[in-house]
Amino acid sequence: MSTSLAVTLPKVTMKLQDSPTQQTWRFVDIKISWKHFLGLHDLKSSAVWRASLIEMVFMGFFVFGSIIISMGSHMHFSSPTVGSAFFHFLMLGIFVRASNPPSDAQINPTVTLCAVLSGLYTPAKGLLYILAQSFGSIVGALCAKTLLPVEEVHRKHLAGCVFRNSTAGLNSHQAFISEFIFSLILVYMNIMVPVDPKQFQLMGLQFAPFYIGMIAALCIYVSGSIAPGYGGAFMNPARCIGPAAAFGGAELLDNLWIFLFAPVLAAVVAAALYRGIPPDHRRSASESNVDDQYRGKGKSFGYGDEEAGLALSADSGSKQVQHHEA
Repeated sequence: MSTSLAVTLPKVTMKLQDSPTQQTWRFVDIKISWKHFLGLHDLKSSAVWRASLIEMVFMGFFVFGSIIISMGSHMHFSSPTVGSAFFHFLMLGIFVRASNPPSDAQINPTVTLCAVLSGLYTPAKGLLYILAQSFGSIVGALCAKTLLPVEEVHRKHLAGCVFRNSTAGLNSHQAFISEFIFSLILVYMNIMVPVDPKQFQLMGLQFAPFYIGMIAALCIYVSGSIAPGYGGAFMNPARCIGPAAAFGGAELLDNLWIFLFAPVLAAVVAAALYRGIPPDHRRSASESNVDDQYRGKGKSFGYGDEEAGLALSADSGSKQVQHHEA
């Protein structure tokens, strides 16, 4: 059985912004091994491992801070949802800004999964990120459990992802829909602007982190206002995994499926939207695919330009793809 994939890049005539002439991209046949498809080369990359460690550390910081914010908002604010949204906005903006140079500042397995399905990450890199985020969330929850008073921890279940049908004003199916919709909003806005390489360059490193914080804060506030007694959407599986593992109990585990599967479904839908309507949707899909290779972003098959046998060269202001024999 063959262990490689055959890919053909289409012939596209496009006009580059920095060149008044049109350049024709010709058919190029590429054979890609399954190792490159899965991105196994990323497992040997020290940069990917360092980025995964950064994701683990900042996920731990985020879960620790989120638990403190959630429990403190009920004590210091007449409207806990407002306080939680505001401080999550600040925390996410600062953490994303701080972690962006060494890693991609995901701090959310849903965003990472969407990036993999969108072709921005290889599966191997995405798996490392998700494992690191999950482990970091557990460590952060354990630290919060150690620091907080035992009575408060038990009374509020470590500020975990709790859903009670009797007091939330919603049933479990409605809670699932709420979690899905707000997770979709969050991850789609993340993948369309900060995570997409081209859009991130346009937005800039200074504004993008607080853009993410604003979207999360809006989702927290709006979802928390749906029904009396309903705590709102969490939109981050790691935020729920940490307290569930550190505290346990039926209150956190019985409805954990809502906070795990709804964001996963949202990531799948967001990836489909991103692939079908990319940020540069005004151009044809085939042009976008070729331009992805030109920008070095095309990781749908988990390979780099050198490994696929592609070289990008500049000659008199025009770009062309050259095929090298293996």
